[in-house]
Formats: sequence, C-alpha cells, structure tokens
Amino acid sequence: MEHARYGRRGQMEHVHRGQMEHAHRGHPGRNMAPTMAVREEEVVLRKRNEDLERELKKSKERENQMRLELQRACERLRLAEDAEERLCSQLGELEAEAVNQARDYHARILSLMDQLSQANQLLLHHPHITTTATATATQF
Repeated sequence: MEHARYGRRGQMEHVHRGQMEHAHRGHPGRNMAPTMAVREEEVVLRKRNEDLERELKKSKERENQMRLELQRACERLRLAEDAEERLCSQLGELEAEAVNQARDYHARILSLMDQLSQANQLLLHHPHITTTATATATQF
C-alpha cells in the first residue's frame, strides 16, 4: 500500500508503508507517529512559507522603490535634455549675432582703413596741409 509523505526538500514522495516505517526508525526524532511527523513538517513548511512571503514583500518594496527612482531619473533626464536643447538654441543665436558683429567690425575697419589711405594720399599730394594740421593740433 502506498502513502504520501514529504521528503527533505518539502516535495511529496510516494512510498510503501513498510518503507515509511523503516525510514522513521532509522532517523533520530522520527520515531513519533506519522501524523506527528506530518504536523511537524507542516509547521516547518508554514514557517518557511511565511519567511518566503516576507522576503517577497521586501523584494516588491525594493522593486517599487527602484521603479520610483528610475522614474525620477527619467524625469531629470528629460529636463536636462530640454535644457540642453534651449542652450543649443541660445548658443546658435549668439553665434549668429557674433558673426554679424564680426562682419560689421570688419566693414568698419575697412572703412577706417580707406579713410586713412585717402587722408594719407591727400597729405602726400598737398604737403602744405600737414603744416596747417600740425598748427591746428597744437592749438588744442
């Protein structure tokens, strides 16, 4: 006749009645009646189940906490990307403004160089202007 019992790892095993009695005789602490052994194993399994449930609860809490941290990190990343986009846009505008200013300054320099060249040519062709300009400059 076969009976069911739980093995060392909590798995149900099917054994013949004679084997079950023999198994209980050979182990210390297993000399009690089969129903006592089953109750003891139930208590052990319940305790193990409670431990596993506690660990599962802790694991789920850690998972939820990590999920929240991931969401916060994603939000910070989104904000940083938005800020980067705004900064790039502003930088582009500043670069365009700098190029325009450089062109204006270059045009002004060319204009001043042209004026100096014309003044120099005027002085070379009319030397008497030099003495008049020098006299006027010393009066001030």
